[in-house]
Amino acid sequence: MIVTRISWIVSTVLLALTILPSSALSAPVALWTSDPVAPGQTVLVYGDGFAGCRSVNWERLPDSSDGHILSGYTEPLQVRPKSVKFALPASAPAGIFRASIGSQSGSVTVTIILWAQGDSGTNGTAGGFVRIVGKCLRQPGRHASIRITGMGDSRLLTPNRSELFTMQASLPSSLRPGIYQIFASSGAGGDAGWSEPLRFVVADPVKASPVQIDAPEPDQSPTLNSETLQGLLDKAGIQGGTVRLPPGRWPLDSALTIPRNVTLAGAGMNRTALCWTDFETPPPALIIGHDHFGVRDLAMYALNYANGVIADQTTPTAGSIRIDRVRMRLDPYRGHLTTDQVNKRLVQAMHNSSGGGDSLRLGGENIEVADCDIYGGGRCLYLSRASGANIHDNTFYNGRWGWYCFSGNNGVIFENNSITGADLMSTGGGLNCLDGSTCSQNVYYAGNTLKNMFGWDREAMTTDAGGAAYYGLVESAKGTTLTLPVDVKWSRNWAGAAVFVLGGAGEGQYRRIVSTDGRQVSLDKPWKIMPDSTSIITITMLQRNYIFVNNSFTDAGVAIQMYGAAIGNIAYGNTTARTDGYHNFGMNYDGVQPSWYIQWLNNRITDGTVYGGGHDQTVSVGEAHLAVQAMPTRMTPLAPVTLCGIVRGNVLEDSAHLEVGTGNDAPISMTEEVIVEQNTVRNSDVGLIIGRGCDGILTRNNTFVNCRHVQQDEAISDAKAVARRKILYAKPGPLLDLTFDKPEGLKFHDLTGNGFNATAIGKLATEPGPHGGSLVLDGNSYLRVEHPELIQMSSYTISLWIQPDKISGRWGILAKRYTNTTAPFVLTVFFGQVVIEASDTTGQWSLITRTPAVLKQGAWTHVAAVMDAGHGMTIYIDGKPAAHLDSTQTPDQNGEPLCIGRDSWGGATAGKAPAGVDAPALFQGKMADIRVWARALQANEITELAR
Repeated sequence: MIVTRISWIVSTVLLALTILPSSALSAPVALWTSDPVAPGQTVLVYGDGFAGCRSVNWERLPDSSDGHILSGYTEPLQVRPKSVKFALPASAPAGIFRASIGSQSGSVTVTIILWAQGDSGTNGTAGGFVRIVGKCLRQPGRHASIRITGMGDSRLLTPNRSELFTMQASLPSSLRPGIYQIFASSGAGGDAGWSEPLRFVVADPVKASPVQIDAPEPDQSPTLNSETLQGLLDKAGIQGGTVRLPPGRWPLDSALTIPRNVTLAGAGMNRTALCWTDFETPPPALIIGHDHFGVRDLAMYALNYANGVIADQTTPTAGSIRIDRVRMRLDPYRGHLTTDQVNKRLVQAMHNSSGGGDSLRLGGENIEVADCDIYGGGRCLYLSRASGANIHDNTFYNGRWGWYCFSGNNGVIFENNSITGADLMSTGGGLNCLDGSTCSQNVYYAGNTLKNMFGWDREAMTTDAGGAAYYGLVESAKGTTLTLPVDVKWSRNWAGAAVFVLGGAGEGQYRRIVSTDGRQVSLDKPWKIMPDSTSIITITMLQRNYIFVNNSFTDAGVAIQMYGAAIGNIAYGNTTARTDGYHNFGMNYDGVQPSWYIQWLNNRITDGTVYGGGHDQTVSVGEAHLAVQAMPTRMTPLAPVTLCGIVRGNVLEDSAHLEVGTGNDAPISMTEEVIVEQNTVRNSDVGLIIGRGCDGILTRNNTFVNCRHVQQDEAISDAKAVARRKILYAKPGPLLDLTFDKPEGLKFHDLTGNGFNATAIGKLATEPGPHGGSLVLDGNSYLRVEHPELIQMSSYTISLWIQPDKISGRWGILAKRYTNTTAPFVLTVFFGQVVIEASDTTGQWSLITRTPAVLKQGAWTHVAAVMDAGHGMTIYIDGKPAAHLDSTQTPDQNGEPLCIGRDSWGGATAGKAPAGVDAPALFQGKMADIRVWARALQANEITELAR
């Protein structure tokens, strides 16, 4: 008998899953259930032991003890061994529902609170407030409640703020300090609708020192300077207190240090100004406060600077910082600077961080930044290892190369802020573990406005931090101990990170690490399904519980990107225009990182135009998407990295589409269990792309308006391509033949009739060549060949004439590569040499050979590159062998376009410049008679081509 039971609030949340004991997988085990769901929508239950499920019985729990239980029956929409997908009738009334798969009941556990904060950061105070962040905290037509119990007391609180993902209530002033438990209810489901308890501390209010030191009025002190002001701060630091500055301007020539328990307060950010001199060598920061300090009601002006306000981030006492109503205008590039001076200051700023100096650099517990106006020359905000942080109602500007960075935090509310790129080189930022943390979690990111991110990768909001400690099989598991089959050289303390089971027994679970020692890993709690020697795991950073609600993103790269590790995140009600859109993907990001349990709900793309994206500035426009993907990855053994995604209720308009699984050519499914339903796509070339490398995809009740292609299934396209390649490769003649005799506008037609026509990207011309027309490339243009899916040969021959105008540097001749990835062939000029490179089927660049420096500037040369799979590769120059490599390897394949006159990286200093050169390498000169065969030509055939 197949039995399990789950419980949720329909229209607002899937509250919980019910689980039978997991000692035997004959009884199904639910690990995750999708929420929120609404009547008529699909529920995804993921776990194990669901094969053979034929029925789902559901019942709606009454909202009061005397209410009626409504029940019904439905057949699953999709059943797989590890998942069941089913829908409730659209006529079902909203409320808390419970479902049984089979006939036997299980226990119900309700969990909806993710974390809580208070008016004192992680704690609350009597007379203060408690703020809950979770899932489905509001039910239309019901009255939400918070219950706080402890210290011999129990109170029912009425929230003064109740939303789908957050709730806030005032704490009674009569509460005694101590440890409490808090519960939440949306008002639906009666007693069953209450959450599990969450520990919450009510602390004594921090009593501010009554000491106030008033600085002299400007007209009463002709010696206003840094020394005077620092003396006042040091005096206040004896007992703690506030240094009050009157209206006026304070000329300063050194940094200020604020002692513990001291606040520096002005008369208002329009009235009191701190004005620093233009430093030749600036101090580490303009204001330094280690912890327990405040700055409020003033403005800060500076030219050359290193950082604005900085504080401790990792010490035990870090935190307790208030920055309120502060204006910053920190501009090291202001005035009549020469280009050399600007460059010097930019280089100097980049020593402070990868994005220049920080306007605010804060960390620790209990941080509030409110109602500020922050404009700096670098990063606007770096928040590291903060907990109980509340950043709200601020205006931030990122400067030159500037961004924002939230790293290794646990409990942050980032709400009603605006972040604007204030420079054409500004970018966005995101949530990450880039500060070396092993965990970043519990961030409520809501009501923010982000715009004008044009620099770097232009990401408005991205999760990040590559790296992992281990990827591979498990030797054994028992209780909370995991044994690995090999010794691991732990590069650092990985406590707080997670072990993720990507495949085999226990797939879809993760546990946090307590400690590591050689082959042993100690975990925080037992597994529901015990891993075994079939289990494939990764040990990497834990990034989870990011809630993005009602944000606006315009003119940037991707709006919300969950890059690498991302667990249990929700994006709800966000809007974007002129960005890449939204996506999440698991990947091998210097270590395997999963993307699990991500939900995209009710988001909008109002203008899908993407412009100036990526590293290739010759391609200026593209199309936005909302995508659940797995990036191409090399992993041994293979296992899914993207699992359980919900794409529901989103609206995509004007050049935007939905995507699942695209970009993955692995031999197994790397993206699994995705629901795509009730979305609307208008005015797009393709409505929905179902990519290769995915399984368990359910599409339902989507609407496509004015889409040229409603759905594109790459698995079907791949099958057609395989059949087409078989026919094409059987022909002895060329697969592709371009002679440039008769161009038609920007098109050059393939003379074979196989359809490999080439389109000009940029400006180019034609002139007479050795045997007819030739293509003239100016170093800013190239050709892109159609139907790259048909160019997948293991053996091949490339033949063409070239007349390079530049032979110094690395320049693309012909490459099956657009981005900097593995490829079956990359033919280039390299400082007068001709080089052919190919990656093998393991992803290594083992197939490389090069000629001597045979090319001459301005002279025609015939070049032929031959790959005989399993035997090696040869380069011919003017019909004669000039380089050869013996190899048993076979070249790898990709889905990249064939580019003529371009490779993804290179330039004049390629191979000689520091690592990281990644600008496209665009050929300058002429090309003629470009032919490609799907076989290795013989030497006599090459000689004939070179005549």
